[in-house]
Amino acid sequence: MATDDGGLRIGLAHAGVVDFNNRGANISPDRDRTAGLDYLALGDWHGRLQITERTHYSGSPEQDRFKHGRRGCCLVISLDSPGAPPFVEDVEIGEFLWTEDELPLLPDTDVVAALEDILPQAGHRDILMRVKATGWASLRAQSELDAAAAQCGPNFAHFELSKEHLKTSYNEADIDEIDKGGALRLAAGRLKEDAESESLSSEDRSISAGALARLYSYVKEAEE
Repeated sequence: MATDDGGLRIGLAHAGVVDFNNRGANISPDRDRTAGLDYLALGDWHGRLQITERTHYSGSPEQDRFKHGRRGCCLVISLDSPGAPPFVEDVEIGEFLWTEDELPLLPDTDVVAALEDILPQAGHRDILMRVKATGWASLRAQSELDAAAAQCGPNFAHFELSKEHLKTSYNEADIDEIDKGGALRLAAGRLKEDAESESLSSEDRSISAGALARLYSYVKEAEE
């Protein structure tokens, strides 16, 4: 479209800049340049995203997943004159913050203190948090981590602890805490062997490791 001299050219559209389905329905990332736009406001992407100096996604007012890592916002755009670069101001308006944090562990890590170190100091009721534990931890440490997560979780709008990428370091002291003899000790020993077996698939080893961790936690709960 033609624009009168001195007029600002502003575009508004809803679509992605990547053609995921090969249907040609996406907006070209350089559309602001080819259309001679002073600013192009885009919707579709739910997170805040800058494509070019003149093309931005503001994202949704409230986030709906862990993917974006910040509160929802709106954009205040100031255009001084045709052709001048826009001034873009982010204004946070979202109530809830979705945050995903990694918790790297070593066998000698104080897991409770490590978890507390990454927790926000305030505003828990407005935070949805996912903690991804990685590295290595003993059965005792994993049990302590589960207990700490269960204790702090109710303070948040949502809280989850992921141990999918956390590996178990086994020691005889942990196995002895399950039982020093009898059926439970035999079961724990078999699960430990399977969890460490190179002849089993990674899925089967993971199942055995998870079962051993569950057995350990059941025994500790029974002691309480």
